[in-house]
Amino acid sequence: MQMLKKITLILWLIWIGFSFSACSNSQSWSSVQWLPELFSVIPNDFDQLLMIDVDENVLELVATQYGETTPIAKEFEWIDTIVIRQKGSAQTWENLLFVQGDEVNINQLAALWIVALDPDYQSFELTENVQVYGEKALVDSKIYNGVKGDELLQEFWKLYTKSGGNFNFLSRPWGEWLQWLAIQFAAQLKWTVGSISIGNKLPTGEASMLFKDGVVPSRSDSWSARAWSPESPIHVATHGLTELLWLDKTLVKTFLPILLTQYLGDWAALFTDSHYDSLIQWLNGSVSLDVVPSLIGMWGRLVVEDPQVFSIFDSLYPVLDGAVKTKMFAWTEIESIKQASSLRRNTQVPIDWWENLALPLLSIDQTPETTSLSLLLVDELALNTSTQTYPGDTLAVAEVDFTLLTQLMWVEAGELLQGTTDTKLKLEMKSDSANNRIRILLD
Repeated sequence: MQMLKKITLILWLIWIGFSFSACSNSQSWSSVQWLPELFSVIPNDFDQLLMIDVDENVLELVATQYGETTPIAKEFEWIDTIVIRQKGSAQTWENLLFVQGDEVNINQLAALWIVALDPDYQSFELTENVQVYGEKALVDSKIYNGVKGDELLQEFWKLYTKSGGNFNFLSRPWGEWLQWLAIQFAAQLKWTVGSISIGNKLPTGEASMLFKDGVVPSRSDSWSARAWSPESPIHVATHGLTELLWLDKTLVKTFLPILLTQYLGDWAALFTDSHYDSLIQWLNGSVSLDVVPSLIGMWGRLVVEDPQVFSIFDSLYPVLDGAVKTKMFAWTEIESIKQASSLRRNTQVPIDWWENLALPLLSIDQTPETTSLSLLLVDELALNTSTQTYPGDTLAVAEVDFTLLTQLMWVEAGELLQGTTDTKLKLEMKSDSANNRIRILLD
């Protein structure tokens, strides 16, 4: 009897081990049932997935853009979920569209130019309420047995269940990039996940990028994102840009002269070796950009927390001044002014119909702390010395005020933002060096 019990125990352990082995090697949907339903038919060989949950908020957005009674708005009412799957290489690029919903007519979506319309594209029914759409040969070549669970899918599921986003993004790096900077970046990146919700009119959400060990920068000091005008609806600030993008100094000094020569011609010779060193240094410092719309155009200002950068812009000023005169405002005579006492260069155009009025088009200014480059300034807006301090783990911040951007939006801001008092969109990028991640928070 004792021997029988031992044999039974051994057989039971063998069966348990076999079961675990079978489960670990299985790519079936049963191992990842916690994912959204549509993932049960999507092939696992993807580089990127964009998932859209069509709820009342998305329907309202579509109705606002196209009108409630339009065919596009009516078709979206039948859709539950959309997934766009992509996979790429240096030779080919695969795109497949998955649509979940009863009574969805993909051909009608194609006829309305919502999805690609091509004679070689076809739709194929995978389940009672899921269809796939794409090039016929590609559709026929895939096995629709669903994705298998890995760290990327687990991270996506946690973010998806946490945020309940309308727009969700998953990405693995594609290793055959042609651009040298993208090669550097992709080589360090393991995966990206993101989720956005538009439930409160303006989107909120979060994204996370996982990198290899020792890649994500770690800082303990704080930094200031310079805010220089309350009239600015778009403000972006960053610090440590070269470190964040892993820009090797040798690579910058090798490739940048080639790029500048293509665009500036012989003027690229104005860039000296010390200029390139300064450029790398100020990119790794604090940089801010503001954009403002106006009745006659747009103006912007780039502010660098390094007064010595003025010498670079000052050397290149003839090139910038010439570009403004010959390409942007060839219709009028432009006066150039250099104010050496304040270390300022300014290109202005006189306004013929307004006596004693000149419009400042291109300005370069130096203060004890900064260098700023401004283009098409409507008013002489002084640089606001006030700053907002962020922790050292904050890599970048951005703010968009939609009440000041109505004239630039593809949807009228007033109509889109009805029923909400929040008209500002804020973004913050934070580093988590302990877990090799960079998080992007959208609020």
